Amino acid sequence: AGIIFPTGPRLIMGTPVADETYVPRIAMSMPGASRKFNYVALDGGSVPVLAINYLADQGCRKIGMFMTTQQVSILDHCLKIISDRNCICRDEWIQFINSSYSWSAENVVKLLFKLDPKDVPDGIFIADDNLVGGVMNGINASHKRIPEDLLVASHSNFPATFDHPKSIRLFGFNIRILLQESLRIIDMKNAGGKPPRAILVKACSDRDFDS
Repeated sequence: AGIIFPTGPRLIMGTPVADETYVPRIAMSMPGASRKFNYVALDGGSVPVLAINYLADQGCRKIGMFMTTQQVSILDHCLKIISDRNCICRDEWIQFINSSYSWSAENVVKLLFKLDPKDVPDGIFIADDNLVGGVMNGINASHKRIPEDLLVASHSNFPATFDHPKSIRLFGFNIRILLQESLRIIDMKNAGGKPPRAILVKACSDRDFDS
């Protein structure tokens, strides 16, 4: 009935599975050049909007961020959100961690909390859920408590499949919606309809998902 690609189809372009037109094809990526695909894309910029606004709404004014080295491109977007909420983010509170060595985030957090208390963030945004374990290990090793000493907001996909304390808030994408939208496009195409070429899925919170 159709094919769903969980990433962009760049590596298979020029092959029959990409070029034949009689089978609907959905790529879970931002729209590409090929008009033979429909796209269900994640609005990645909506995750820091929800997460950073949550921290600010809860009274955090000093926000630190942990990102993977592949997420450098979203830094300016995050800094603008922080600035718009009249919060601050110092250079030393922005840490990029190689996702292959996510455990190293623990060392960075322990070093961070050795600073003078006035120089330590009261809120942390973790932009990739692969870093949660390392960051939380560092927080626990530093004898810091959530929410007494700081708040933590993290990216996630739902349903969340990684260990995390209930004290942190999660913001990310509902995988069921991605699948539902992909299947809806396939059904429309097989019925002779004209579905949108691309659908942009917004992030939600863990509480939105649970409800």
